[in-house]
Amino acid sequence: MILFAMVLPLVAFEVILAAFPRERLPGALRTINTFYARRAEWNTLIAGDAYLGFKLRPDVEVRWPFEAGTVAVRTTSHGLGPIGFRDIGTRPPFEVIAIGDSFTFCDEVPAESCWVRLLANASGVSIATLGVSGYSNLAEARMLKRYGAALAPRLVLVGVFPNDLADNVNFDKWSRSGSDDLSAWLQDARGPHRAGRWLEEHSALYRLLAAALRSRERSVRWHREGPLDLVLRLDDWWVETVSAPDRHPGWPLMQAALLDMHRAAADIQAELMVLIFPTKEDTYWHIVRGSLPAAVAADGDRLSRLIIRFLDEHAIFGCHLADELRAHAQQGRQLYHRVSGHFNEEGNRVAASVIAGCLAARRLMHRQGPSGPPSDARRAG
Repeated sequence: MILFAMVLPLVAFEVILAAFPRERLPGALRTINTFYARRAEWNTLIAGDAYLGFKLRPDVEVRWPFEAGTVAVRTTSHGLGPIGFRDIGTRPPFEVIAIGDSFTFCDEVPAESCWVRLLANASGVSIATLGVSGYSNLAEARMLKRYGAALAPRLVLVGVFPNDLADNVNFDKWSRSGSDDLSAWLQDARGPHRAGRWLEEHSALYRLLAAALRSRERSVRWHREGPLDLVLRLDDWWVETVSAPDRHPGWPLMQAALLDMHRAAADIQAELMVLIFPTKEDTYWHIVRGSLPAAVAADGDRLSRLIIRFLDEHAIFGCHLADELRAHAQQGRQLYHRVSGHFNEEGNRVAASVIAGCLAARRLMHRQGPSGPPSDARRAG
């Protein structure tokens, strides 16, 4: 009877949460449910790969959940065999390919709002995104080496992001583990016991409690001012990148991967440009800096300066997006989703404009407009 009295309210709570319309759930619970729904959809999108860690499956279509609803995500193989890439509406032959993580995958926006698609439309050049959410620089280098020659681009764009430092460390450890699936290996390394994972998949109450416990370990700032509505997370990994990125074990791995991609691009006679994407917290630095502990010697540009100096030393083109994004941010523009750290549609639009400017300045791509002829990056250079 005691056990029944304890279990019955829990079951009732689960039933109520399951029956309650999603749009009427409290904001925090809606965000938690979205996170787990995304993870379930993600598992239908990916497959393990002994070389890349994991890859997208080809010819899959899902409704991708995010905080503002859902967005259609389709994958295509571009004729390259059993692998998928996000289908953003551009078609081969590709003069340009973009490689990177979720910022190059264009997570949480429709294909037509992806900065890669916008850049292709503005230039009249066909561009493919080979970006995969969760990829490290090491995985991106392998992606370029495996598929670069077959695609034969004239220009390779590589997106880097501060959490690549930690992702590089994970990829490096996985590559020596004997596992053929990085996602499964990470889940075993980070996640709870199997019973806990089952509860995460099936129990809304368990998810709520687990999220509450995790939130106690995070420093979060809510900022609302006019049209600007942001949740800013001062997570440990981010604090490391704004305080001492040069001492992070992922930094030497990033350098090695960038040099590897530079060589791989040269092997296929392509130019390479590295795009340095800032975090939401880096972009809204004028808001965040006042919330950092006094003991933290933080600098929102420390990692980007480190990367730019490295690129200059090795004669690799670079494009730092933070300055122009910050200029828009200081005008009160919402460039990222409220909770998520990814660009919204406006952020993608600004990013496409900045990248186009970098390419034009380096004479790697001319602004031709949608009807203009494809540019020849090598001849222009």
